[in-house]
Amino acid sequence: MGIGHMANKKHLEILSKGVRYWNQWRETNPKIKPNLTKALLKGENLIGVNFESTNLSEADLSWTKMKRANLRNSKLYNANLHKADLREAVLFRSYLESADLSNANLREANINDSDLIYANLSNANLIEAGLQGSLLLGANLKKARIDKADLKWSDLTDADLSHSNLSGAELEYATLVETCLINANLTGCSIYGISAWNLELEGAKQTGLIITEEDEPIITVDNLEVAQFIYLLLNN
Repeated sequence: MGIGHMANKKHLEILSKGVRYWNQWRETNPKIKPNLTKALLKGENLIGVNFESTNLSEADLSWTKMKRANLRNSKLYNANLHKADLREAVLFRSYLESADLSNANLREANINDSDLIYANLSNANLIEAGLQGSLLLGANLKKARIDKADLKWSDLTDADLSHSNLSGAELEYATLVETCLINANLTGCSIYGISAWNLELEGAKQTGLIITEEDEPIITVDNLEVAQFIYLLLNN
């Protein structure tokens, strides 16, 4: 492990003793918000680490193993998480603006209510991930696996989801304005209450789009923009 220009040396030394030691220290010092800004942690084994409320801005966490890690309320601005293993990790209300999450494994991760503005999630695995209420404005989600992910109330304005797989994703009340969905797979998405304007949909698969709420008889259409029009007719 290395130390970045602004990381707290003591905090990094504690982390260097291992996840178990670090987590025990966090448990006995709950009021301390660790500072690991610009820390060099590439390829480290951090499975189950407690990084809640930790500042990891500009840190190099590429190739790290962080399955089931707690990153709740953490700051990861411009952090490098390329190919990081974040399966089942908790990133609830975390700050990931401009972070590099390309090729990262975020399967079943909780990223609800997080800031992912301009984040790079290209080729990321977001299958069954929770992204409810998250800000994804201008995010790069090219070729991402977003199957069965929860994107309710999320904002995907100006996001690039070209060639991504969104099949079975929950997009209820999501905002898609100027969103690129070229060659994306939207099969079976739930899109009740969606706000969709000026989309790029060339080559997108749009079959079986569900425009009704969970407790209502299912009505499906095969075009996202037509779906919004029918939804407006049904509810007005």
